[in-house]
Amino acid sequence: CAQLLHVVRRLIRRGQRDPMGQFPRVLILGPPVVGKRSIGKRVADSLRCVLVDVQRLVAEEDSQFSSKELAPTQLVEFIAERLAQPDCLNKGWVLVHFPENRQQALQLQAAGVIPRHVGKYCLGSWLCS
Repeated sequence: CAQLLHVVRRLIRRGQRDPMGQFPRVLILGPPVVGKRSIGKRVADSLRCVLVDVQRLVAEEDSQFSSKELAPTQLVEFIAERLAQPDCLNKGWVLVHFPENRQQALQLQAAGVIPRHVGKYCLGSWLCS
C-alpha cells in the first residue's frame, strides 16, 4: 500500500494539474480481497480526487442489480457516464473494481475511459505504471 501511494504521488503532483491540464485518472486492479477499495480510497484522498467504486456505484443506482448481472456494455456506459460528471472532470478519479478482464478493459478504452496511471496487485506487491 505504501509503495503504491509513494509511486502515484511521484507520478502526479499532489493536488495539482499535470502539464497537459488534466487531473489524475488512476485505475486500481487486482484479484478479489486484496484491498483495492481501501488502497483506492487512500490514493483518492491523497490526490484529492474522486473514488469511483464500481461495486458501490451499481448498488447505489439500483439495488436489484449487481455489476455481474449487468451486460458488459451497459456497465461500461454506466462507468463512462459517471466519470464524465463534473466532480470527476474537475478533480480527477480513482477507479476500482473494474475492469476485471481484458475484454472489459478494451471496452472501457473504446468508451474513452483511459487512465493515466494503473496500480496492479501482483504476487504480493503493487506494480505501478
